[in-house]
Amino acid sequence: MGTTNGGVPPDATNGWEGITVEDRFRIRGDPRDEPEHLDSLGRQARWSRNPRVGEYRFMLVVIPEDHFNKTSLPVAVSDISARENGRFVDPFWYWLFGPGAKDPQVQVLLPDERLRVRALPDLGAGVHIGKGASANSAAFSSQCGNSAEIGRRSAFEQFIHYVDPSTRFENIPLIADVLANEYTPADHDRYRCLCPADQMLRLRPMTTATPCATVRSDPERHSIELRNPASTYGSWRKENVGIRSRHGLAYGKYRVKCKLTRLLNESDMWVGLTNAIWLIYDGAPGCLRRPCEKGGYLSSYYGGEQDQRVPRVAYSEIDFEILKTPLYCPEKNFPPGFPQQLPLPEERNAWTYSTSDARTDRAGMITVACTNWDMACPAPERFGTGCQPLEKDGHIFVNHRWSENYRALTQKTEASDKELFGGDHYWFEIDWRPEGITWRIGPDLDHMRVVGYMDRSITEISNVQMRLIVTQEYHNTRWWPGTPYCQGLIPFPSKDLVGEVLEVIIE
Repeated sequence: MGTTNGGVPPDATNGWEGITVEDRFRIRGDPRDEPEHLDSLGRQARWSRNPRVGEYRFMLVVIPEDHFNKTSLPVAVSDISARENGRFVDPFWYWLFGPGAKDPQVQVLLPDERLRVRALPDLGAGVHIGKGASANSAAFSSQCGNSAEIGRRSAFEQFIHYVDPSTRFENIPLIADVLANEYTPADHDRYRCLCPADQMLRLRPMTTATPCATVRSDPERHSIELRNPASTYGSWRKENVGIRSRHGLAYGKYRVKCKLTRLLNESDMWVGLTNAIWLIYDGAPGCLRRPCEKGGYLSSYYGGEQDQRVPRVAYSEIDFEILKTPLYCPEKNFPPGFPQQLPLPEERNAWTYSTSDARTDRAGMITVACTNWDMACPAPERFGTGCQPLEKDGHIFVNHRWSENYRALTQKTEASDKELFGGDHYWFEIDWRPEGITWRIGPDLDHMRVVGYMDRSITEISNVQMRLIVTQEYHNTRWWPGTPYCQGLIPFPSKDLVGEVLEVIIE
């Protein structure tokens, strides 16, 4: 609502000396009340279109009263929930570039002041779990659970991975503290040769059996701890752990300060984890990606190469995935990228041979993979397969897509494991905008470097609301061809692998 004051004319010819306008406003979700954003009970689901973070500009349009009364303005210009010819009208466009800009009696004022909106979720406010689940861990119950109090104040919930059948692998029956150098690349190669097939343990990565047992919110440090639990003989576990924001947003800079688990030991042996910071669609009612104008999207995440194509889908994902895998752009006949031992337990000469010195990756280095899941929409002008360069500000980013029906585009950058995960913390940023995505990492917000960039010339950028996820997870290394270590030949952990999320800023 608005009020005016002042405005006493000094004389009858000079007009008004000035008017002060005071107003108040509220930024709310789904301000247009779009009918497609209804929940299963037919109620308006404002959370399906949450207010955006970023900078808000102000515009004041001044029109003489008599001219305003004579002018037939489209209803959609003053009422953002109305449509003109079936489409919404952007008031900024209308008055700055559209019909309103051509009216000489209209004055448009754009003040320099802007409103900057950002989200600063409190990581110490607890971790929520779903209805029907119970937190049996007494140590964590005060800060993790499904109580009304935690539900009211917590910004994050425990993320439970969907474990797809393709993640199944065979694992050696060994428990060790890899980070304490109890297992080396040479050990990895010997087990490849000597471990009998009938002794391998066939399993999938697991999720927690007890909610709140592997995540903990610390109200004093305002952080969230993640724990991949240790195994014991007979209770073999490679268990994923993660958290997910409870509120989705569209676009913005997602900045995460964290100290996640080290991935390599002193002998350059990989612990088997993938540290990931990613965004995923939140399934909000009516939130579908913009139409793929050419060919359509593949209809589902798990549909395979022969999946049908549809004009619009909901699925969206943008990833940081950090692990020990080759930096270079792979070919279809890529694996293996280094000499492989054959399992020849009867040939004694094979027992001492190791390929550990022939690996292609530099010691201490890991790969930061930046991925956009565009669901194989072929509309971008440079959509293609294999390795494709993209230039931005003098830097060449190499994009890789396996086939025309592969749902994602990936770039890779080499980084030091010690730098990213060996210090007190490190920052990871996904800068998601309507026309492009930039991935950045750095020791602090003043020293971030770009490690990935894609735009709509080469991949379709999502425009649906997504939620933030941070995970430490065990991937089947068949997902990453050429990886120098096989997940199944890495021991089960003898100690918890601990990571910590220290701060989240979305702006």
